[in-house]
Amino acid sequence: MQLSGRAQAPAWLAEIAARGLFLQPAPAESDEASADGASAGWYRLHPLFRAHLLHDLEQHQPATLQGLHGLAAAWLARCGKPAEAIGHALHSGDFDRVLALAQATASHLPGISPLRDFLQWSDGIAPARLAMHPALLLAAAWACVVSVRPQHAEHWIRRWEASAGPGVNTGVQATVMRAAIAAQQDDHPRVLALLDSLQGQPLDNPALEQARMSLALRSGTMLGRQPRSRAPYRCAAQAGDTEIALMGAGTLALVAWIEGNAYEALRLGTDVLAAAQHAFGRRSIAASLCAVPVAAALYEQDRIADASEVLAGRLQTLRTGTPDVLIEAALYHARLQWLAGARHEALAELAEAEAMFHRRGLPRGVARMVAERQRLALLGNDLRHAQRLQAALEELVRQYPGETPRSQEIAAAAALARARLALAQGDPAGALAALDVVRALPTASIREHLMVTAELLQAIAFDDLYRPDAARQYLDAALAAGERLGLVRTFIDEGERTCALLASVAGDAPARSAYVARLCEAAALPAPMAGSAESTHETALAPAAPAVPAALPPADVGKGRLLTPREREILAPLEQAMSNKRIALALNLSVDTVKWNLRQIYAKLNVSRRYDAILVARSAAQRPG
Repeated sequence: MQLSGRAQAPAWLAEIAARGLFLQPAPAESDEASADGASAGWYRLHPLFRAHLLHDLEQHQPATLQGLHGLAAAWLARCGKPAEAIGHALHSGDFDRVLALAQATASHLPGISPLRDFLQWSDGIAPARLAMHPALLLAAAWACVVSVRPQHAEHWIRRWEASAGPGVNTGVQATVMRAAIAAQQDDHPRVLALLDSLQGQPLDNPALEQARMSLALRSGTMLGRQPRSRAPYRCAAQAGDTEIALMGAGTLALVAWIEGNAYEALRLGTDVLAAAQHAFGRRSIAASLCAVPVAAALYEQDRIADASEVLAGRLQTLRTGTPDVLIEAALYHARLQWLAGARHEALAELAEAEAMFHRRGLPRGVARMVAERQRLALLGNDLRHAQRLQAALEELVRQYPGETPRSQEIAAAAALARARLALAQGDPAGALAALDVVRALPTASIREHLMVTAELLQAIAFDDLYRPDAARQYLDAALAAGERLGLVRTFIDEGERTCALLASVAGDAPARSAYVARLCEAAALPAPMAGSAESTHETALAPAAPAVPAALPPADVGKGRLLTPREREILAPLEQAMSNKRIALALNLSVDTVKWNLRQIYAKLNVSRRYDAILVARSAAQRPG
């Protein structure tokens, strides 16, 4: 009745509600009462029906749709919600109404998602007409900031500053907008320098204060300048929160994920995501921002179906995000595709994201995408392609030296990739040298999952060097941190070698038995309990371990690709026609470790059968010198 003006509206609503047709009760809000005195009985359209209705009206009754938007804008304005009203006003095509609402929100940050529509609306307005109204220039500036158009944003900011009348303080909003632009350009030192210039200046605007705090928290984290307490940043998501307030709350979840804490990212992000979706829609900027750390954390905890559902259909909206949001969204969407079996699509998406980061001048994003492509290439044993990708990473390191967060993250991605490649090439010493680079970077102490990955790869390298004590030391360190942070896929995604190490310690880590069992379950590995009756009985019935020949095959049996000590050790009993299980028993290894090393041996010898591997090994042993 408030919008349509028809007396029958309450009866129609009652009948629709009784039949359960497409309506959902709207949550009560303290400021929901309108100027006309209505305070209860409000409903929202079901999202699917709303989308269908909008599409139908756009196609067949555009004039009716414009009229409805005008009514909605007028009602929201009467309710004292000009920021929400402006989105409807833009769709109504009423210049005077848009101007009035823009002037009403000129001293405040407008609603975020409606700003995406402002640029499309302003394209149909003569620039000279826009220039006559500072409020519209300000809205255009914010619209360009939200749409990640930094050059256009700076143009409109300057025009707004020049047109503002005497007594109008443009400094605060202009500084916050320029800090947001710097964040989009991955320039975190500039972000903090701009925000530091506002110290002592009252913002007198909750939305701008939320934006300032969010930018400060994210950039401070990247620079290792986290606040001593995050209590001022924490606020529970509540009905009636503005979109910028929900984005601020979502930033806490994003920062937790940047630091590698899956538990904290889920705790902080889940309720905020639900509130943003309910208030502003699934594809709103606030909901999409909150979805990224939540989806990444769900993936990390091996809740693959939940992660896919959270991230689905949001990539286009996320194109307007900051580099961290873009990087994590592209990375985890590709990983979800890979796990779903769409491997070509996952690789193509990573390549497309790499090109997008290159166009936008974001080398950190380029490095992360190239490193992920290399990891997947190594999982497929495509060493030649992995070497080409490593060369691209090394070139990025040369192009971007220094101590900035961007340079450090590029260096960390390249060093981890270098270690993975060295392990695949049978060079564990080279892998350890690369991992020393990672551990020395300050960014590794901020992003704890980087350190966990480095410790995992160190455990594999020491295992290849036949130094089980050192391997176990680094594996235990990785498990301790992983359990605290809620990491699962960090272990599983490193491939079969990590899974083999987990199988070797299953039942032998009583302090973390439940966590190790969870990792083994995610990797589809058996997780026997140490000292169980079954394992003791199996050992008692097993035949005595056969003696392993003292003479091992030469290390250069791989024709230039050196075999590791562990691979040579496994190749020796292979000549005695031992099964994988017998080799594992003889060498005190897991069967999975034996299988993985055999695949490495076959690749290095360029053979596909055990018999051929034996022939190559014997031939190499008989070479003179």
